[in-house]
Amino acid sequence: MNAPEPKPQTKADEFSELLRCYGDMAYRMACQITGGREPEARDLVQDGFIKIWRYWRFHRPASFKGWMYRILHNLYMDALRRNARRPTVSLDGHADEGTPWEERLSDNTPGLPEGAERRELQQDVTRALERLDLEFRMPVVLCDMEGLSYDEIAQVMSCPVGTVRSRIHRGRMQLRALLGQYQTGRM
Repeated sequence: MNAPEPKPQTKADEFSELLRCYGDMAYRMACQITGGREPEARDLVQDGFIKIWRYWRFHRPASFKGWMYRILHNLYMDALRRNARRPTVSLDGHADEGTPWEERLSDNTPGLPEGAERRELQQDVTRALERLDLEFRMPVVLCDMEGLSYDEIAQVMSCPVGTVRSRIHRGRMQLRALLGQYQTGRM
């Protein structure tokens, strides 16, 4: 007796697997792109996955992670251009702006003094990253936090590998300057 052949995965099954594997990573990247603005990051991830859903049957890239980052980056840049052309006023007010996005995310670090020190360092690094221009922040985050290769980053950012190397170097130098207090002790 032959074993039944497995059913081919449907588009919905494949997409569910993509969300499971890449959803958190996409959210982290969106938070970096938007400078930690959580509602904007959630919208960016949602729009990104909607776009991926629409084009999934036509385009299946070799590097999904790079493709996803490229989509998020393009959507963010499109939104910036759109918002620059037509200013808007929020009807929701500023209810969420009093609490930084880092505090709203769950934190699994220990409550011991070294855990507090680590959280403080993470907050300082996050604040320093937010102060970098997007052209430097994005390649540093993609390389040092998400582990993409220079070639993948060049594809995501649509620029030569030499430009990626330069931006990563300049971004790291700016981060060192912003975080100099850790070289000479806390301020």
